[in-house]
Order: sequence, then C-alpha cells, then structure tokens
Amino acid sequence: MGLFDIFRSKSRKTSSITEQGLGLVAKESGKAFTTPETVMPTRPDDYPKNWLLYEQYRNAYLNFPLVRAAIDITTEQVVQEIHFETTREDNKDDEWIKRMENFADKFNLQSWFRRICKQLLIFGDAFVEVVKLLNKGIKELKILNPQTMEIVRDPYGDVICYVQVVGAKKICWGNPPKEGIYANAEKVGDVDDIVNFKFDVIGSEKWGTSIIHSVLPMLRIKEVIENNLKTIVEKYAVPMLDFSIGDENHPPTQQDIEDFKNAIKNINSETELVHSYLVKVQTIGFERKALNLEPIIEHIENQVITGLQVPAVLLGRSANIDRAVAEVQLRTFTRHVKAIQRILKEMFEDKIMYKHIGCPKTVKLVWGTVEEREAEANIDMIRGLVKDGIITPQKANSLLPRRYHEKLPENPVKKARPSQSKAPDTIKDNPTDPTKTTQLSDDGKRQNRTDVAVPMDEETRKKTKQSLK
Repeated sequence: MGLFDIFRSKSRKTSSITEQGLGLVAKESGKAFTTPETVMPTRPDDYPKNWLLYEQYRNAYLNFPLVRAAIDITTEQVVQEIHFETTREDNKDDEWIKRMENFADKFNLQSWFRRICKQLLIFGDAFVEVVKLLNKGIKELKILNPQTMEIVRDPYGDVICYVQVVGAKKICWGNPPKEGIYANAEKVGDVDDIVNFKFDVIGSEKWGTSIIHSVLPMLRIKEVIENNLKTIVEKYAVPMLDFSIGDENHPPTQQDIEDFKNAIKNINSETELVHSYLVKVQTIGFERKALNLEPIIEHIENQVITGLQVPAVLLGRSANIDRAVAEVQLRTFTRHVKAIQRILKEMFEDKIMYKHIGCPKTVKLVWGTVEEREAEANIDMIRGLVKDGIITPQKANSLLPRRYHEKLPENPVKKARPSQSKAPDTIKDNPTDPTKTTQLSDDGKRQNRTDVAVPMDEETRKKTKQSLK
C-alpha cells in the first residue's frame, strides 16, 4: 500500500459550484456570506477540515526528498536575521526597540519563525497560542499542531472561536457556538489568544492553501513508478542468459534438459559455469525492448519543482540550465520569498506586537536581505549618495542596518558645492582672473600683464640687460 492509498477510498466529495454561485448575499444587511454551500448561512460555519488531506501533506514532506528539500530551502531563505526599526524621526521609540530586541532574544524568534514558516508551506496554516501570565506579559508563544485545529466563523466570516480536537477532547478559545458539532467544547481562553497565520488564502475560505496541494497528483504517479523500480531493475537491469544443449549429432533427451535446468536454477553473478562443448550460452539484451522511464520521471519531477516554486538550480538540477536562466529563476524566487516574509511580518506585528505586547505602530519588524549581493548593492547606493552630496552622513547612518549605526555629530549646515551653486560666477570677475590678459593696477587702470614688473634676482637681471643690448 502506498503513502496515499489509504486516503483514496475515503476522500471527501468536492464541492461543486451551483447556479447561484458560492457567494450568497444577505438582502437585509447587504453583506456577502462566506460560508460554504454545505452550511446554511443562518448558522455558524463549523465545517471541519479534511484531516486526511492534511495527512497527505505531512507524508509528502516526510517521504519525498524533493518536496522536503524545496520546503527546507524556501524556509531557510525566508527566515533571515530580524531587527526592529521605527518610522519616527526622533528617538522616542528607542526604548521600545530595545524591548522588542530583548523579546526576540528571549523567545528565540528566528527559530520560532522557522517553525511557523515550515508549517505555512506544508499545511497552509499555522496556529500560535499566546500564553500570558497575570500582569506579567507573555510567557510563551506556543505553536500548535494545525492538524488538530478547527475554525468556527459566523456567516459573515468573523471568527467566533478556535477549536482544538484531540481524540474525544474538544477545547476552544472564544465562546463555543450554541449549536453544531463544537457546541460542547470547553472554553479555555479568548479568541484573541490564538494567532492564525495563513498562506495563499483563496477567496473567502477560512483555511490557507498548502504549497504541496498542487503537486499531490504528480507525487502519486511518482510513488507508483518508484515502487515498481525494484521489479523493473530485477527484470531488465540483469541480463537474461539463454542455454542450449546438444547438437545435430547429439540430440538431448527430455531428462537431459530437466537435469541441466535443475543444475543452473540457483546460479548468480558470482557462479562460474563449467560445461562441455555441447552446452552453449547466449546473453539476451533488452535494448529498445523495455520502456524508458527517464523522460516520464523527469517530466513528473519538473512538474513538482514548478509547483513548489523553487528554482531547479537550488535543488542541484542545473545540468541543462544556462547562467542567464538561472539568474532569472533566482530573482523570481527572491520575490516569492519576500511575499512570504510579508505574511509573517504583518501577522506578527498586528496580532502579537501591537495587540498583545502593546508596541506602538511606528515600530516595525525588518527582515534581513535575502541575498548578500542585495545588501552590498544597497550599501553601495547609500555610499554613492553621500559621495555626491545628495544626503548627509547622518542620514546615511540612519538608512544603514542597525548593526552599522554609530553616534555622529548633528547635521552640519550643508553648503552647496561649486558646481551646484546658483550664485553669480565670482571667479571671472576676480581682478586676478588667470583667464584675462590684463589686470587692474594700483590706480584702477587696466594694464597688460607683460608690463607688470616681475621681481628678479641680480644675476637674472644682468643676463636680461645683456640680451637686450
């Protein structure tokens, strides 16, 4: 039985689009309902997730090296070094920045974000419980298993509660619904105590979308082929031997054939055959007789790589990729990584920093650059702006990453460079302008420069007089 066989007979029926469409409109309030068509818009949306599908996502990550490598590489690219900055020009947020940096060190946010990002990519959702101590702030940011979490919404899409189902036990954060399958859930906290990170939400659905979802059909085919590789190798990789005994003058009897057949039944690659001239051995090859699976496997793996949105060059598949194509793939992947970074940043700021920590909204989480060359290009650009006199060193200091900051004197009065000055050209009006052939004398009259006495030593004066005679 394959990884996905246990799910095929139990898979849920897919919802179909009705003539009226999935978006129902309430005439009373003018708001669109967001409940699925299997739930009446007058009761809460407590439709459970397809846990069998989530199990397939998990198995695909654990059992297919290509999927695991793609998700791990994406996670490593997304989760860079983090720091905090303020949008204010003054220093009033410096204390909050220090508090957030201490918070990041205390909870090891970089490793925490790595776990969240991996869950987002595998399952499409990540759930975090913000555990608080009374009047002592946050004790723990507890990551929950998304396979056990359910979301209950009202018909308009607002979350009523989050429910965790483990066996027969049901607990919820928020007020449990008055009816439905989670009406008897035990309340353990407020709905704001759960933070739901979502990846690639389609329309008004309450679940995110796993990045593995689109490649599941290809993975099923790949699984069947790889399960049959053992049979294919045994049948076609080892050459088949054809034995013939006897000749025209010495025809073999049926007993001779049976005896020889029993003698060679258990031979292997290390067996040495010794026989008379009446036994002939011929090797039968399978060139052009067996199906070549390489193009099929290559097509399937290319489809998987495309669906996981990771450049083939990062997965060690650069044999047929030139440098220009690889460069384009890496740039596209960088934009994909930044999109995931924005999801993590916005949810962390809105749901944890501002709501639970009370941090002012002028303080922002900032990711490090995805590529080293991107950081070098940014620094080179800032250095060029300072060199050209466009910005001051103080402004450049504030634009650099925080680890490069240093205390500088206040901004000096910026004087215009000669080439940038709009004042009249004072050089040409100078009495001693070297571009003119005359200059002003003591009485205010202009005289030729050749008439101006040039101080000379005694020896030079004597030589000059002699040359004029």
